[in-house]
Amino acid sequence: MYGVLCGILYRAGYYPLITNSISLDAKLLDHRAHKFNNIDVLAIGSSATLNNVASSEIKLPDKAATYYNFGAWGLKISDISYLVKYLSNIYDIKCVIVSSSLKDFRSSGGISIPKYYELNLVNDYLPYFYLKSNPLSILYRHDLSKAYKARTDGYDNLNFDECGATVLNIPPDMISQSRWSAGLGFPGNDTEYLYSKLKELALYLKNRNIAFLFVQAPIRRALAESNDAIIRAHSNRCKTIVGEYGGYYLDLHNPLIYDDSLFVDQSHLSAAGAKIYTRQISRRLSAVIAKRVAAAMLGDSITAKSDWCKLLGRADVVGMGVGMDTTEKMLKRLHKIDGYSPGICFIMAGINDIHLGIPLNVTFENYKEIIVRLKKHNVVPVIQSTLYTLDQERNIKVSRLNELLKNYSEENNIEYIDLNSLLSENSLLKKEYTYDGLHLLANAYILWAQKIENVLKKYNL
Repeated sequence: MYGVLCGILYRAGYYPLITNSISLDAKLLDHRAHKFNNIDVLAIGSSATLNNVASSEIKLPDKAATYYNFGAWGLKISDISYLVKYLSNIYDIKCVIVSSSLKDFRSSGGISIPKYYELNLVNDYLPYFYLKSNPLSILYRHDLSKAYKARTDGYDNLNFDECGATVLNIPPDMISQSRWSAGLGFPGNDTEYLYSKLKELALYLKNRNIAFLFVQAPIRRALAESNDAIIRAHSNRCKTIVGEYGGYYLDLHNPLIYDDSLFVDQSHLSAAGAKIYTRQISRRLSAVIAKRVAAAMLGDSITAKSDWCKLLGRADVVGMGVGMDTTEKMLKRLHKIDGYSPGICFIMAGINDIHLGIPLNVTFENYKEIIVRLKKHNVVPVIQSTLYTLDQERNIKVSRLNELLKNYSEENNIEYIDLNSLLSENSLLKKEYTYDGLHLLANAYILWAQKIENVLKKYNL
């Protein structure tokens, strides 16, 4: 009899209280209604996931795969970690996407989520929660939920689409001025604790062999510019943590793309902004699911002497530097790049050719053949200037080679990175960047990595 009564209440829209969050309860019940056999790709997070990730723009490489957005208002990284562990024990999840804002790292403890065995009862025996719920609270929550679901033009919209998301269709005249001009409010008292929970999540996903894509959501330019140092420090911290445990970090904060017309407050995107944002995520998603690398670093010992994943704070960069390699040797082992399927390949070569007396025209022809083969395999080639040394005679040939490479890149619309403008002066490698006149110190690699990051960002990798 009790079960029948609960069924009547449920069908009438009088739902029990599962947590103290109306948004998370709505999501748990929406998830229950779907009766998924599996979720292959899970987006999960706060409103930065719920509202900013537009389901219509998620394109999965496997059309038979299932995608669901488990975003809910106010979820912190600690809550996200807790829920991912629960869901990954129900489903064979291939990839987890967390679209994140700074608020996710500000404070913890706002939402009371039941223990795992109780969460199972949401799907298996909902009357358990009716028994625990205050009847007056059910009535109040019913009226509130009804109001939220009736509104499609407000911040508190709970009209989930078929994949669990709800983008924000807020007319300009209804944008909240208090939300539009709100301060950063970061860091908070629990920020360090929440960084530890991100580390816990990244490690858990690594151990479960689940791909992890952590996306830094955009922030309105005015707020970002006035808090630039804080935001950069946070981004670097997240990138380091995610990269350290094999995850993929994607920073989509770019004021050149996301101007004020694409926001509805300081960190939430409009429906149009959410579509642009999600397209950028989706372009990266195929490589993440396939666990392809974003970039390959092809070169000699100068390239080989850096841990590029650690330096760039990401797990999808493969080092292909080999000591004493010439351009001919690089050509012979270029087939190995097929096993990684990188989106882009950064090339630095030529110094060993010059050292061994190989004619510049031979080096240049080998270089061009490397580029032709990369393009044939749909890999974007990036030419990096051959570095100067502290040997002036050798540097004469370095200058000639770089002139050939730069002209070739301009004629063929190929990206060219002039590292000598950073690391050299008067056609000599600066002494503060080298320990032997040829190989680089750590401070040089940091500058080099910044150039790499700029190119990766340009190509949305």
